[in-house]
Amino acid sequence: MRVTHPRLLRALRAGVRFAEAERTFVVQIGPFRGWLDVEDTAFFVEAYAPESGEVELSDRTREPLDTASLSADADDALRCTVKARFAARFTRSAQAELLAAVELDGDRIVVGYYDLRDPPSGVSADGFDPSEGHKSHRDELLGAWFGDRTTARTVVAATAHPSGDLRIDLDDGTALEILPMSIADDDEFWRLFEVGGPHVVGGGWGMERQGE
Repeated sequence: MRVTHPRLLRALRAGVRFAEAERTFVVQIGPFRGWLDVEDTAFFVEAYAPESGEVELSDRTREPLDTASLSADADDALRCTVKARFAARFTRSAQAELLAAVELDGDRIVVGYYDLRDPPSGVSADGFDPSEGHKSHRDELLGAWFGDRTTARTVVAATAHPSGDLRIDLDDGTALEILPMSIADDDEFWRLFEVGGPHVVGGGWGMERQGE
């Protein structure tokens, strides 16, 4: 049976436990308890907190992210080990939160959305508020990425997924990746403009061309 009601699904996921005595997963909701036949993962990562490096799991517990266990499945969904032994799959919003906070070098992400919460190098984080118009770490990283270029980068390819993910490849080997952080049907995630032509729009409802 597939459960689609959001509140019921959250309650069922929150009630998942591993019964050591029976050596199986169970769902416990109040006084009611039933065995759980797990086809994929019993636990899900519902959120990632970049400030603490912790993940919030579907059973409403929190723990540090085991970065060494991170992997991607055939659907490009991230997975990790939780509770020291069980596999957990990231929800789309949690995966977007994690990837937005990643910052690497070389073949890597150079700037993420959450960098705007942090001050630039050499500035104290005490009392820092990006909403007051101060330069953020994100501004610093973007400035370094643009560097001293005198010409604009050229888009060589754009790939969109029905889930709302968008990747734009540029002529210098870099890419812009957009990962939705919402599942609302009426949310617009991105919009590509064609000069004098229609727009390609991605949102919670899928993708469509507008203005034709």
